[in-house]
Amino acid sequence: MRCTCVCVCVCVCVEALRPYGIGVATGEHAHNRVMFKQLLQSNAIQYCQIDSCRLAGPNEILSVYLMAAKFNG
Repeated sequence: MRCTCVCVCVCVCVEALRPYGIGVATGEHAHNRVMFKQLLQSNAIQYCQIDSCRLAGPNEILSVYLMAAKFNG
């Protein structure tokens, strides 16, 4: 899978923090479910932090919740 520049930067942070048991929470500046999907697929985040005002309504919010649940388990 080809990562975006943001995913690569976050992945570097994740690898640096993993030995210390620190998880990365991000996503508050993501505008749609596609960005969340890229972050989740690349294991770039451990905590999905959405900003419901930036996403495009309840359907988009629900899809991010469901994706986070899928990648969590």
